[in-house]
Amino acid sequence: MSEQECQLTKTQVTDTYHLDDKPGYKVEDMAVRSCNDTLKLTFTQCEDAKASLDWNARAVTQVTNDRLPNGCFRMKAHGYRFQHNESSYEWFFNNAASGQADARSQPVCQGNARQR
Repeated sequence: MSEQECQLTKTQVTDTYHLDDKPGYKVEDMAVRSCNDTLKLTFTQCEDAKASLDWNARAVTQVTNDRLPNGCFRMKAHGYRFQHNESSYEWFFNNAASGQADARSQPVCQGNARQR
């Protein structure tokens, strides 16, 4: 592939798809309660999504908290992580039966990259 083709492909992908999405996973906007029930990830899938989307983040932490999104989600981490070359997100799997939207959290669901 020529340099021009590589640049064109990179530009097309950047302009068309949400940069955080990877095939098989979709990162929702912040302040969304959870994924549709049919699109929720299992804990193992959540670990795989973290490895695919955010390889340098710490391991997925399991919680049970009805005040956070249920299922797999990532939350904006505090600023100190930038100094230690770690991800800007912390990953969680909430086992609560129901959950709530959180202004710093993004549910991670099954699905293909969404178009803008």
